[in-house]
Amino acid sequence: MSTDSTNYSRREFAKLSALGLASIPLLSFQNGLEKMDLSIATTLNVHLFSKHLQFLNYNDMSAAAVEMGFDGIDLTVRPKGHVLPENVKEDLPKAVEAMKKHGLQPKMMSTNVWDASNTVQKTVLETASTLGFTNYRTNWLKYPEDISITESQALYGRQAKELEILNEKLGLIGGYQNNSGMNVGAPIWDLLPI
Repeated sequence: MSTDSTNYSRREFAKLSALGLASIPLLSFQNGLEKMDLSIATTLNVHLFSKHLQFLNYNDMSAAAVEMGFDGIDLTVRPKGHVLPENVKEDLPKAVEAMKKHGLQPKMMSTNVWDASNTVQKTVLETASTLGFTNYRTNWLKYPEDISITESQALYGRQAKELEILNEKLGLIGGYQNNSGMNVGAPIWDLLPI
């Protein structure tokens, strides 16, 4: 039994835990792990997915995230989220104000955005951009049953290009999360044509 009594703050513990969990898939590359630079743990920012605090208001959500040692919040700005898309102009600034009050900078959000021509979705991105957000998760895509996979991929590809143009204009980075099942991106190869 070790007598070393190193004390870690909650924030340091959260960062080291996240790094440890993230490295589990790499355990088969043990030689590589021996050479791995673990100083990244000091620069890793961990943001709490706000869905887990859905029962709290903006202020209490922000306070809880800080109390747990997180560096930020991945805010849900989508239907049934902390900020509803149709109320984004009024509510997102309130959420950001609460985050900043507790020392959290707005950076990440999870959305239902995919169609840059959709007025509500475009307003979500424009509002987020003016408030300092830099990254967001897009909506999940599904293959419609009434058109072919190839046609769906062509449509999603055009929409992705339009979204890319809007993102560049607004200084945002959109990321697509692929999920298992019948969702677009589940087999991964199907994202290439998109």
